[in-house]
Amino acid sequence: MTRGMELKRVVCLARHGARSSLYNLPELGPANWNQSGLYKIPRDVSKVNVKLAGVNGGPVTAGFDPDGEHACGGPAGWLTSIGYLGNVGIGEFLAKMYGRREAEDLYVRSTNVKRTVESARAIVGGLTNQPSEVKIEVQGKLDEEFLTYMHSCSGSLQNYRWMWLASPLHDQIRPMWSEAVRELGLQKRTDGRPQHQLLPLALYDDLAARFAHGIPVVNAAAFRKYYPLIEHLSLVTCLGVNGTSVEEKAHALPIKAGRILEYIVNELEAPISILSAHDTTLIPVMEALLFRMAPHEKSEIFYFPPFSAHIVFEFHVDETKDKFIRIRYNEKPISFKGREYVPLEDFLETTEWLRMSQKEFLTWKDHPIPEHEPRYSHDEIADFHANPENYLDI
Repeated sequence: MTRGMELKRVVCLARHGARSSLYNLPELGPANWNQSGLYKIPRDVSKVNVKLAGVNGGPVTAGFDPDGEHACGGPAGWLTSIGYLGNVGIGEFLAKMYGRREAEDLYVRSTNVKRTVESARAIVGGLTNQPSEVKIEVQGKLDEEFLTYMHSCSGSLQNYRWMWLASPLHDQIRPMWSEAVRELGLQKRTDGRPQHQLLPLALYDDLAARFAHGIPVVNAAAFRKYYPLIEHLSLVTCLGVNGTSVEEKAHALPIKAGRILEYIVNELEAPISILSAHDTTLIPVMEALLFRMAPHEKSEIFYFPPFSAHIVFEFHVDETKDKFIRIRYNEKPISFKGREYVPLEDFLETTEWLRMSQKEFLTWKDHPIPEHEPRYSHDEIADFHANPENYLDI
């Protein structure tokens, strides 16, 4: 720590740990997500008892978990033992950097999804390293969740949703993706199902989950060769869901990231706050934080948030009572114009354009850009899934 700096509080925004695949693509070969012991809760986590509560005294409703199971009988999107341990590691990092804490020193919030609630529990287990009871707050209304889940704020962001559904239509993705699809031997489905195997993010989701758990992949050498490209194009997809033009990003990022930043900087007060969320939460926050950097600078800092990725915000005061913020991405401090410790006043000025209050968030979460149409229509998205050969070299 810089001489004379006193740490006042810490906020950790974390992605959940490793989980079973959401897609389980048959093109990658059979996968058993129903293995004995795959979802066993480690000892460091089982000793933490969780009491769920609604945010600001609101309701605790049924979670937003995906429905259904894979053909093998295993659940989709469940946190595994490996995933628990990954987030225990976040807690151990926090303990190493900022000292062990009692549960009463913590504020813990999660999206209302089982894997993120359990990931928060794992962070607490790694941080406290003792039997404890912790309250975890969740938002009961999906569309009011600003720790944005994939389906959050669907009203305001509806015109960017085409990127989830047919990202190879995007000019930045199509040329590179066509080559990868051809080299990987991916083919069109003819059974009327969506062409998920031809979407970088769906392919990345299944590959990342399989690789994390040692589950076999057919033609594994080829998929590992193209894995960095698949990962990169998945990040481009997630960035595109926050808009593909400056106008769209000026609209989307305040909703997707600005509300979170205002919450972190000006509303949380606990010595350590833990916010457990998703890659779709961390990506817009990182994009907003690095927005004014040159592309080559961003590429040296930011990459697709892996399982158990985390952004840590440190708030410091120096000997003259001036306030500073330092931000870490996956433990490594981010340097802004050569400075790790940024005057809080400067940070607030730089992010003023996007930070918003809860009242503003509730106002804007249902408002798309006026008279702004999606870049690709429902018919064009449907045509991509019916005739992908018209768009990709397959």
